[in-house]
Formats: sequence, structure tokens, C-alpha cells
Amino acid sequence: MIEMKYKGLLALKIYVMLAVVVTWNIGFLVAMNMEPIPGDRMIPREGAVIISVTCLLASVFAILVAMSKSVQAAVLAPKRIHMFSPRPYYFISFVTGVLSLSSYIF
Repeated sequence: MIEMKYKGLLALKIYVMLAVVVTWNIGFLVAMNMEPIPGDRMIPREGAVIISVTCLLASVFAILVAMSKSVQAAVLAPKRIHMFSPRPYYFISFVTGVLSLSSYIF
């Protein structure tokens, strides 16, 4: 049997998963559909800020889920709480934190 490494992500309530995915996609769609200034970057500065804030929100959410018992009680499904592991949330927090910082650098 194949063991799923990130099954801890499935411990979230369905509507929390949907809210995270929808928020993430809306943030990127708004940023990507902004009109770039000719001769400037592919994504305008305002779009980069939107991407950075979206990634920062995802990073903070992942840290809160991994560390806070009260947040875990609010967002984890009671029937799937045995599947919870903070490890994938730390990874998501690291990756989205790096993405958030990189939009200011590049």
C-alpha cells in the first residue's frame, strides 16, 4: 500500500479547503489580469503586491494551523483529526513565505 505523505492536508474541513483554494486563485487571477506598463515588468508592481499578500496570507494560515490548537479546533474536521500532521503546513508556510519575499526582490 502506498503511504500518502501529505494526508495531513486532508484533515481540513471541506469548506476551509475550498476557501483557501478560491482565495489563492482569486489573488493570482487578479494580479495576472492587471495591465502591464509597456516596457516594464510582465506583472505590474500592484500585481506583485497582490501576489505577495496572497502568499503571505497562505503562509500565516499554514503556521497558525500547524501551531495553534484553537485554530486547529476551528479548521480541522473532527472525523479526520487523526490524519492531522503539522509537517506539510510548515512546508507550505516556508514555500509561500519565500514566494512572498521573492515578489519584492524580483
